[in-house]
Amino acid sequence: MASLNDSWAYRLRLPLTVLCVLVGLALVILSRPTISEEAPADFWLDLAGYATLALGVLIRLWATRSIAGRKGREVVCEGAYSLCRNPLYWGTLLIAVAAALFLKSWTFAVICLGPVALYPLAVVPAEERYLREKLGEPYIDYCQRVPRWWPKFRNYRPTPAIAGSASSARAELVRSAWWLLLIPIATTGLCWLRSLPSTPKIWPLP
Repeated sequence: MASLNDSWAYRLRLPLTVLCVLVGLALVILSRPTISEEAPADFWLDLAGYATLALGVLIRLWATRSIAGRKGREVVCEGAYSLCRNPLYWGTLLIAVAAALFLKSWTFAVICLGPVALYPLAVVPAEERYLREKLGEPYIDYCQRVPRWWPKFRNYRPTPAIAGSASSARAELVRSAWWLLLIPIATTGLCWLRSLPSTPKIWPLP
């Protein structure tokens, strides 16, 4: 059976994502802010950031509860996975959007378009090829019934009361706590650094 690591996109997805995020954050610090902290837009963008961050975290928690440690072992078609095939990626995307809202930076958003495009164009197709080979007809039928991205709400099936993986649930709870704590604090700190007159500005975009 082929391995997911046979896909260059799957192998490089995390290094490329980390690289783009780090480059984007560096350019944020070295760019000029266009929205002052006293402006009304600053408040509304922060509010949108908190809402988007909370939604992304909740979707990831729901998806983790739905899959209940069964990822890659059987076809999961209940809960979040009855609406679309990639709810975890939806949650992660919303968390990234929240970071861009907190940073108030088009530069960061544009830099992150690379990894954002990589997942639907290359990573997810590689994962689905692997799962079709591993899980066979049940997974092929699932792909025909459930859309890859856009939720189909009439497909909803509740998650059964099954003994899930406590370790995966705990790990996702810990990740969620870090997202909720670190993203607002870190982005606020970066915006403060960018606003300092002593910070060099080598990048003209906001």
